[in-house]
Amino acid sequence: MTDSPSLKRWSYFIAIIIGLGFWHYPANDPDLGWHLFGGAWIFNHGRLPTEDVVNTFNKFWHDYHWLGQIVLYKIFTLAGYDGLRIALALVMAALSKVLLDIIYISMERQQSVLLAMVFYLASITLINAVTSIRIQMLAVLIIALTLRRLIQKPTASELPWLFFLSALLVNIHVYWVLIPMLWFFYRCVPRLAGERNLSPAYVWGGALLLGLAGLISPYGIVNIGYHPPFIFMNY
Repeated sequence: MTDSPSLKRWSYFIAIIIGLGFWHYPANDPDLGWHLFGGAWIFNHGRLPTEDVVNTFNKFWHDYHWLGQIVLYKIFTLAGYDGLRIALALVMAALSKVLLDIIYISMERQQSVLLAMVFYLASITLINAVTSIRIQMLAVLIIALTLRRLIQKPTASELPWLFFLSALLVNIHVYWVLIPMLWFFYRCVPRLAGERNLSPAYVWGGALLLGLAGLISPYGIVNIGYHPPFIFMNY
């Protein structure tokens, strides 16, 4: 038995409001200064760093977070620390909506709003423990979008969408590797277990394609050589 659609809409409203409530988080994460410095360095030099611009004894540097750093830096230059706090609130509101989507999809027909909110509150409480103004939170949102897609039946747009998310995330955070891992768990493992609803070409070709997303990066599509960046640095 399911609750009324109006109650379900209210649960989304409450979850989004809770997500927006993260605006009060102070901009005091120890990594934030490094990310803002990285974004400023890229803008000032017009290129991505290949050497450690802080530690002169470290000749090589691979800036996994370069795209996220640019986003953070632009928000900071436009709206300061308050802008970064608002950006966190918007990310957490979107994450709250996706989390509730995942919960309702997982509950299938037994969609109790009360039970869904209990699961949501438990999830957002755990996420709260690692929440701060940092690129990691955008990465968590992208992983949640991936999970929401994979717990549903495959569609024609599934693989292009997940490849886009992988290619985007590979330039934001090392968490990108979780997307091919989730694909393996939700698409490859069932195939190995004997399910035949998906073709081997789709299942294993998808695993290969998502794995190759690590090359869609200024640090990825380069020649192998003795001087970084190497072709497999994103792995």
